[in-house]
Amino acid sequence: MNKMFNSNTGMALWITSFAIISRLIPHPYNFSPFGAIALFGAAFYGHKWMAIALPCLTAWISGVILNNIIYTNLFKEFTWFDHNIFWQSLAYIATTLIGFILFNSGTSWTRIVAGALSSSILFFVLTNFGYWYSGLFYPMTFTGLITCYLSAVPFVQSTLLGDLVYSLAMFGAYGYIRSSIMVKQTVK
Repeated sequence: MNKMFNSNTGMALWITSFAIISRLIPHPYNFSPFGAIALFGAAFYGHKWMAIALPCLTAWISGVILNNIIYTNLFKEFTWFDHNIFWQSLAYIATTLIGFILFNSGTSWTRIVAGALSSSILFFVLTNFGYWYSGLFYPMTFTGLITCYLSAVPFVQSTLLGDLVYSLAMFGAYGYIRSSIMVKQTVK
């Protein structure tokens, strides 16, 4: 078996790579793997910097690909940074930090679901504040802020489903693969 796949971090990176690739196939708005990647990395990556950097970096790279190939009608020229990537990254960093706390003493389905819910809430609060704060879409007033949050409510379901589905799939795949490897090693 591949040496990288035998290590916890290596196996986690393989699982993460499938989640990242899924971002590039058609999906509903806000149904993405990045909150789950942040939680998963907090639980299983050997280096904390990797857990913090990977969801931010992969969200940015996939954004560059999607914005310049799929969503070209939204951007007049090649776009390296969409106006809200800072706020998205802030949400993923906060989610990773929550993951460090949640999974400090191990993982459980309850903690995974709590992490996914926290991720969705953080993403909603931070990114919509960012949309409002940019001044591009809503007036810089309290009413504008409330309007921004209310306008985002239809997307909450996709964010929550994405965080739950990807988190359960990634943690489940990791547990299944780990137990399969352990069974194979004890049979030898």
